[in-house]
Amino acid sequence: MLGALTLAALALASLPAQAEAASATPQPLFQQGVQAYRRGDYTSAQSLWQRMVDTGEVSIDRSVLYYDLGNVAFRLERPLEAAGWYTASLRLQPRRADAWTNLELARERAGLDPADRGDLSDTLRRLASALTLAELEWVLVALAGALLVVLLVEAFRGGGALRRTAWVLGAAAVLLASLWAWRVASLQHAPLFVTEPGGVDLRSEPRADAATVGHAQPAAVVEALDGMPGWTRVRDRSGEVGWIEQGSLLVLPAVDAGR
Repeated sequence: MLGALTLAALALASLPAQAEAASATPQPLFQQGVQAYRRGDYTSAQSLWQRMVDTGEVSIDRSVLYYDLGNVAFRLERPLEAAGWYTASLRLQPRRADAWTNLELARERAGLDPADRGDLSDTLRRLASALTLAELEWVLVALAGALLVVLLVEAFRGGGALRRTAWVLGAAAVLLASLWAWRVASLQHAPLFVTEPGGVDLRSEPRADAATVGHAQPAAVVEALDGMPGWTRVRDRSGEVGWIEQGSLLVLPAVDAGR
């Protein structure tokens, strides 16, 4: 009950600000979805916002759109689907507190472990993805500028301290550039999120009676390799490859690096 009330408060708190932003620029589909959500017509709200995703509509912040789709999925008693949309929102805005809160609520409702268990691997993963692409780019520009200044001063004045500073700045720039490249590569892919409560079997062929070659757990993120009508061939994180019915998967949309 407390979790549901928290979700409701967060969802309702986000809508006025979104509606105000929508009023500045014509966004008919989004506003229609807001109105449907407010009157409790969650199916219509989901349909309108999903249409924006399918058509590539960019008149609203994509992280907001995915977050709101998570809210309606939760209202429709589909917590795993909601967790998938919150995950999609966090791919774009990794420090979004309300999306993290609702993701954990959705996973709890689905009977899953927390997305962030607080262990070393999860902490490192959150640190590595803490900045958005735009923020990483600004930091890289600032580092490059600082490195250029230090190199120019060192060229005219010399000094061991300046050389050491240049090495530190250069190493930091290389590290951040590698992190940026990794983030771009990950966002340009559209992984799949398993939304079947009991997980889903990986089949050797795209048919329900084919042999089982593996099993993808609920909320697992898998990579799409191929597709046929109603089926997708995927690879999970353990390397297992097989076919899954598309109705058990939610696409985490790819993002253009140029945004």
